[in-house]
Amino acid sequence: MRLLRRLPAVAWMRMMGADSVAYHRATVLTRGDDHPGQALAYYASRGETPLVWGGRGADALGLQGAVSENQYEALFGPGGACDPTTGNRLVRTTRPGMELVISAHKSVAELGVIGRAEDMHAIMDAERDATLAYLDDVTCRMGGRRGRAAVRTPTEGLTYATTRHATSRAGDPCPHDHVLVANLVRMDDARGGWKAADTALWREHLHASTMVGRVAGARRAVELGYALRPDPGPSGRLGHWAIAGVPDVVMEAHSKRAAEIQAEVDRTGHESYRARSVAARTTRDPKRHTVVGELLPRWRADIEATGWSVERIAAEIDLQGAAHPLPAPTLNAAEVRAVVEEALASEGHLATRKVFSRRDVIVAVAPSLYGADLSELSRVVERTLGDPEAVPLIGVAGASERAHATATTIVREQAIAASVEAQAARHNAPAVSPDAAEVAMAAAEGRLGHPLTEGQRRAVQTILTSRRGVELVVGVAGSGKTTALAAARDAFEAAGYEVVGTSSSGQAARTLGREAGITEVRTLASLNWRIRHNALRLTDRHVAVLDEAAMADDASLVAFLEAAREAGAKVVAVGDPRQLGAVGPGGGFEALMSRFSDAVHVLEENVRQHDPAERVALNALRSGDVEAAVSWYADTGRISVSPDRDAALDAVVAGWVTDVSNEFEASMYAWRRANVTELNRRGREAWEALGKLLGPELVVGDTSYQAGDRVVALTPGASGEVVTSECGTVVEVDLQRQELVATMDDDGRCQRFGGEELGAAHLAHGYAVTVHRSQGATVERTHALEDGGGRELAYVKMSRAKERSVVYAVADSVEQAVEDLGWRWAQSRRIGWAIDSGTPAPEARPDSSPVPQVNVPGALRHARLVAERATVAAVVPTDPGLAYNDAQRRVRDLQGQLDHLDQGEGWGVWRGTPVGDAAIAWKQAVTEQRSCLARAAHARLWERSQLRQQARRAAERQGPLREAFECLAAPERFRIRAELPKAERALADLDDQYYAHLHFTLAHPEALHRLERLDHQIATAAYDLDLHREGLDGIAPEPPPLAPHPGLARDFGVPDRSIGLGL
Repeated sequence: MRLLRRLPAVAWMRMMGADSVAYHRATVLTRGDDHPGQALAYYASRGETPLVWGGRGADALGLQGAVSENQYEALFGPGGACDPTTGNRLVRTTRPGMELVISAHKSVAELGVIGRAEDMHAIMDAERDATLAYLDDVTCRMGGRRGRAAVRTPTEGLTYATTRHATSRAGDPCPHDHVLVANLVRMDDARGGWKAADTALWREHLHASTMVGRVAGARRAVELGYALRPDPGPSGRLGHWAIAGVPDVVMEAHSKRAAEIQAEVDRTGHESYRARSVAARTTRDPKRHTVVGELLPRWRADIEATGWSVERIAAEIDLQGAAHPLPAPTLNAAEVRAVVEEALASEGHLATRKVFSRRDVIVAVAPSLYGADLSELSRVVERTLGDPEAVPLIGVAGASERAHATATTIVREQAIAASVEAQAARHNAPAVSPDAAEVAMAAAEGRLGHPLTEGQRRAVQTILTSRRGVELVVGVAGSGKTTALAAARDAFEAAGYEVVGTSSSGQAARTLGREAGITEVRTLASLNWRIRHNALRLTDRHVAVLDEAAMADDASLVAFLEAAREAGAKVVAVGDPRQLGAVGPGGGFEALMSRFSDAVHVLEENVRQHDPAERVALNALRSGDVEAAVSWYADTGRISVSPDRDAALDAVVAGWVTDVSNEFEASMYAWRRANVTELNRRGREAWEALGKLLGPELVVGDTSYQAGDRVVALTPGASGEVVTSECGTVVEVDLQRQELVATMDDDGRCQRFGGEELGAAHLAHGYAVTVHRSQGATVERTHALEDGGGRELAYVKMSRAKERSVVYAVADSVEQAVEDLGWRWAQSRRIGWAIDSGTPAPEARPDSSPVPQVNVPGALRHARLVAERATVAAVVPTDPGLAYNDAQRRVRDLQGQLDHLDQGEGWGVWRGTPVGDAAIAWKQAVTEQRSCLARAAHARLWERSQLRQQARRAAERQGPLREAFECLAAPERFRIRAELPKAERALADLDDQYYAHLHFTLAHPEALHRLERLDHQIATAAYDLDLHREGLDGIAPEPPPLAPHPGLARDFGVPDRSIGLGL
């Protein structure tokens, strides 16, 4: 199903400035941005609604009904709000209030066009009222600020004025509610009085209030008989719903205003909420009072132009409503449990946030409740926050609500810290003598042709000689981290140790192997898998190097660290938390740096950039002095300004073409994939104009490839030979085989791509890449489009080039670009650990609870037991179990099939198949001939002749029958002879695993006993958690589960009715 290109992710909110009072008087109070009188049928029985007062705070001022101009001036006039009756100043502020716009989904807007305006307004009323009621309630609870510490204080609620407009500025059906929220609250504490509101609180709760409104609107739609469908939006994160049956093409036809804003966003190249607000203001039509005629007939004509009709849409909506059972207003206990488990999943939205509050839970669970009663949202939110997996945190700085973290998150963080603590305390890890370290560093300097930096020498010396189990190397971009690792690797290998390398991304792992000379390198996911499946066993003679450690998510990091600790291997983790972070829940590397300073080695001397002044600017950007960095880029001409996105894209390509034409190694970067795609299209056109593309053209979908094309691998492929983000140049196109051959940049090897590897999900043009794909790369010059991403991403893209980095911004002037970059690059996206934000609160249970009071929350106990079990299980070689038996059976079956084919046996494994039938027919002819000849030897004279004739006929049939059998048997023999060696190799591998497991368990019988004990403890803890959950769900408790049988310990999987921790 095609989705609308853009829909509002949240209700729209912005501050009202002192100079905007007149503007809002014209656009809201007097309906200047609507089309008054031209869509009366769209308003249905209510007519065009005036601006009316609302909120609990309005009651305190006696404000009811329609807003008069005097009342508007009193509450929203310059200088701050005044009492509308006495004229006394209530608050002094330069910001009169906030403007909030609540828009219905476009499918709801279409109800009014097809003659169901009453339904449309009913749904919108429910959404608006719930949105504002939520904000009013939040404001009552903590909407005031008291004292210098700005302590959040209860108030008497919001004071706002609201009206409904039916149209967009482009004259499309776009019902939306304008809400002007006055910047004042009456304090509801002992001191009382009026104060300016805590507007930051409204912004914090804007997303949550939007989701509350959507739940209420969805329920009203269901009550009116409409079926709903989810609308995740283009990004997959919209979390909205739509009326089922409303065609997307019709909604697109009535989205001219959205198209105007999107076109402006595309023009500027900025996609943020702030940028869209600017685009909305920029594209306002100053001639909005131009008469456009009665709108409803025009809207219906737009529908006809799409091939639909009002009647057909109405019929489709009714059909969808009848075909889909309407959701029940309430959820049963199992449904509530499912929503809670999804919200608190180990890799879910809340876990990724690390620390979350009630408003975050509302956003997470609301999409699962569309169609249910609004009261169910509160029930599910409270159930989520009350779940043992949601652990309250104490002492979270700046938190306006109780903060929480998932038990899985906390235990993973604690496990990582504990593992590194144990490693840091060790003094028996792999090491070499100081003299051997000096020899390795001297050899490295000989290869480089210049000395190592002081930071590199200190890091190498300590890594090689400390005997600690862990070393943390923090290196700024361009500090020569892999150079230092290469020297350490030389010394370790010379001393007989084995060095393995890993990184979160395939390209970073490949770079680590090439530049540090590490032979065994894999992605972190691959390395962890091989360790779990006994394909790689670390020992106390191993040194495990983790590059780009800041990009490792917590789950992968704890598995890696625990495997190394249990094996006695030394870990060297290298990274920079000021560069790009983990995609999932992460932050571990920075947290470890702050805890284990003795194991931290800092490479702070940047040796990549040739210009020392540029190194200073990059250091300023990395440390957060964005103003100094941006000023340097502006002063040195490194900021290119273009009036719109198209011009900026052209400028990026033009700069790149200039460099590659002069034989510089240059790259183009952008953050957003859409911009990378466009840079690739334009870059390829320029490349072709330079005469770089030759020979036949292979077209795959919408992408064409010729010799000379730059390509990038988007996924791993070719049996591990190709890694993600690896780039190359096409050297040959084979149209007959539909394949291409590329020379890869990393090692110059020729790599063939064909079949699925050419698909859009696996291969793309590589003239430009995303900044994430560039981390770890070094080139001579870079050209980066400024399209967001925050400070860490800016630091990465501006630090790839040795000679010159240019950023291309959309702005009217360099001065404006400097201001914009200063704001965007100041936004840090680093996420810290939950346990560094607050302390897990002790578990509190009512006196009537059958579970005893404890200080450690049950979910933490359960998670720690699961983590401990995973650690123990990782040490025990995997028992292939049923897989071993299956492999044996598979080899026997293949051998039996081949033997029967060679014997021409059709009654065995081949019975009932064409080849079996052919074998039986052939063998029957053979048997018939032999039987006739045998009988003829003892038959009377007149029978002997007949039997011999029958034998001859049987012999004549044998040739064709055997030939028919062989024709059918030949491909089967070929298949079996191809499969049998693979099956035998698989069996041999499993055989090795079986005997490794057998020998280990004989040598360490305590391991299985420990697993059995942990299984019992986990089952008991899970039952404890279920008692708690069932109490929350109102379910009668079940009998406690039996402990798993010891024989089940070898499968290392324990059935767990609690939330899966994924450790």
